[in-house]
Amino acid sequence: MNGEKRHKGLEIIIYKSLIIAAGIMTVIVLMAIADDYGLLVLGAAFAFVPVIFLAFVAILVISVVGLVMCSWLLIRHLLLWYAYLFTLVLFLELIVPAKLSNFIMALGVVILLILPVIWVRNASRS
Repeated sequence: MNGEKRHKGLEIIIYKSLIIAAGIMTVIVLMAIADDYGLLVLGAAFAFVPVIFLAFVAILVISVVGLVMCSWLLIRHLLLWYAYLFTLVLFLELIVPAKLSNFIMALGVVILLILPVIWVRNASRS
């Protein structure tokens, strides 16, 4: 019973780290959409705020720990989240019109933010 609580706590921590990562991406994407230069703001955010880079590294390490130590459900959720993130980035590279690209970026980060919120809610309830 004690081991189950520990694994459930680790799952919730991993889901919360994904929420933090998606929140950071949401702020960066909204800044990029609001600016005329687009992805220049994204590069400036990583250049001038190294805390964001360190947060992404920490989230990556926490996710790798989750892939190794947690349940199959969490592993599937992590793989789904990272696959969606990779697909979003790949899709943005293939899209040429700026207005459609901005819409897809905004919608994508909202979905990346909503998925871990739902998963944390479900993990907290059980």
